[in-house]
Amino acid sequence: MLADAATSQNARGDTRLKFIESTSALMMEMNSIDVTLLQIAARSGLNSALIKYHFGNKDGLLTAVALHASERNMDALNQLVEAKISPRKKMEIHLTGLMQLYWHHPYINVLCQYILRHSEEKYKEAIDKKIMQPFIQLQNTIIRQGIEAGEFRNVDPEMTFYIMRGACDSLIDASQQMSNASRIRGMSQAARLEYTHEVVNMLLHGISSHPLV
Repeated sequence: MLADAATSQNARGDTRLKFIESTSALMMEMNSIDVTLLQIAARSGLNSALIKYHFGNKDGLLTAVALHASERNMDALNQLVEAKISPRKKMEIHLTGLMQLYWHHPYINVLCQYILRHSEEKYKEAIDKKIMQPFIQLQNTIIRQGIEAGEFRNVDPEMTFYIMRGACDSLIDASQQMSNASRIRGMSQAARLEYTHEVVNMLLHGISSHPLV
């Protein structure tokens, strides 16, 4: 009985994950979050009726996609805040990780904003409580640590958040423009790493109390 229940639970988890990964792959390929249930079902090889069973509706699935994409980054950010390294180094690691999140899941910001603006309250609450608020609070903690250590000037954490998010959005825009112009998908890895390095350096220089020359 217990073995059967565990097998059934694992099967449900596998099905959920297959829907999530299929939806993510489609949004990346189409450069859009506007994917249909039929497209998702075809990509996953599963019946679209199972989406309602596992997620409630399409917005439930989209919320699960956003949470899954952000999960590893949020776990790493929690650990980073407590790490015994300088706030400047924490911010460097955080910004690099944020760029990587956007690179691997370029739909993440648009998807979260869609859910926050158009979905049912329970999905809005999930995105706000599990992604937006923890992210802002943890990033603000690193900034406060830097200010207290004399490494950062007294910057506005909210403005810093929007600037950082804008830099990540620009990475995705540039990648898509290069893809359209050259008929290849996105930036090369070398160009992405160079962009990430430059953005991280500029942002750190901007918030530093003693900018490096």
